[in-house]
Amino acid sequence: MIPLSSVVAMSVQNPPARHHYVPVFYLKQWAAQDGRLIEFSRPYGKKIVAQSVFPKESGFEWQLYSTDGVPHEDRHKIETEVMKPLDNDAAKALDRLYGHDTLWPEDERAGWSKFVFSLLTRGPEDIALLKDQLAKDYLTFIPELEQWYGSVREEHYPPTLVDFLNAERSELFGPFVQDILGSIFRGGEAQEWISGLDWAVIASDESRFEFITSDRPVIKTATLRKVGDYIILPIGPRRAFVGITDRRTKAILLRDGVGKLVKSINKTVAQQATKYIYASDESQRQFVENNMGRGKSPSLVRQMIASDRA
Repeated sequence: MIPLSSVVAMSVQNPPARHHYVPVFYLKQWAAQDGRLIEFSRPYGKKIVAQSVFPKESGFEWQLYSTDGVPHEDRHKIETEVMKPLDNDAAKALDRLYGHDTLWPEDERAGWSKFVFSLLTRGPEDIALLKDQLAKDYLTFIPELEQWYGSVREEHYPPTLVDFLNAERSELFGPFVQDILGSIFRGGEAQEWISGLDWAVIASDESRFEFITSDRPVIKTATLRKVGDYIILPIGPRRAFVGITDRRTKAILLRDGVGKLVKSINKTVAQQATKYIYASDESQRQFVENNMGRGKSPSLVRQMIASDRA
């Protein structure tokens, strides 16, 4: 038998290289009996390609959340200490949603809220934007500190603070990135807004069409604080999670029937997609062809950055 200490050491030396921005547990909801689901993508231009894949084979990027400039054992800290626990908590909460349980322990409600918010910020495009913006923010304090640096600078130090930071960039910048990304994925105020909504699950068992999902599956209004605001996430072919500010909103969403709501949700989910759309089968291939990426709006991260610059 392999000692537990050896297993732990091996896990540190060989951290997970596939960082899923569309979590495996989430994609499993669309999997057929053979464990596969349908992945739609456009790898060769405009033509849609559909292939049957296992959930672990899609929705990931190699070392997406890894960070340079930190000790080797800490490079995957965001994946192992933030994203993995976040997804594990969300998987438990998803079971509760399917069980129609209305009595939510506070930690499970918070866990699901963090997960839903993370889907707005964890994609490859989001991570690249965040890291780029953090690099710019990291240097904004230089003018104020340049004089101080001159007063404490030793002869062997670089001549300016900028030169010093560039020389020490990886060692100083890596922990900074990890701290900021970790705080974003934990949700903060946005997670509290989602937790404070009225929650419901919409069933579409009688609808002609199933829900699809994508690498940008969350639909939300501009805010989550006004009457009529909502956030929606498909959680399986026949179920969608809905968070609403008031109970009348659910009735408004369903006023034209579940079938039309499914179609409306699918259209938005498909139009928001960046790289992948997922379904349980290929029956909606033409729908995907017509809508994939066609109405893509700026991501939440891009909106946040634009708001900070304004």
